[in-house]
Amino acid sequence: MSFAAYLSLNLMVAILFAVVPKRLHMFEMIFLWISMTFFYQSFFAALTINLGWITYTMNPTDYLALVVNRLIFIPLFIIWLADLCKRARSYILKSVYTVIAVLTLSFMQYVTVWTGLIKHVHWQIWMTIVSWLALIILVMAFHKGFQRVLKRELELD
Repeated sequence: MSFAAYLSLNLMVAILFAVVPKRLHMFEMIFLWISMTFFYQSFFAALTINLGWITYTMNPTDYLALVVNRLIFIPLFIIWLADLCKRARSYILKSVYTVIAVLTLSFMQYVTVWTGLIKHVHWQIWMTIVSWLALIILVMAFHKGFQRVLKRELELD
């Protein structure tokens, strides 16, 4: 049941992402996707698993739903946030977008707890908020660096 719900959610997000106009360059979106997947899948997930803070379901279809959510929903959401931040002119609006994104991702993590895909063992709510905020700041910092490199490369042509 949860696999169908998560697959439907990810499909809706992917379709919405495809039809909404974006200001990001294709290389920026690919870079954000790769860096987001690297940091979230490799670093944060391994850290929480190795420290025993979060345990995952043993049901293969539920775990597949979690993997699809990690590989589609979360990177698309972060790319969408980067696009919104690129459109925003003031730091206040960028901060508001970031806070909304952190709250939405935290809510989605607790939905996965509620549906039984993950279980928090030694985890508090503040850890969720701090980890999502750290992930967003890290990915956005890498994105700024990539924008400088991309801008410099495009100016040379």
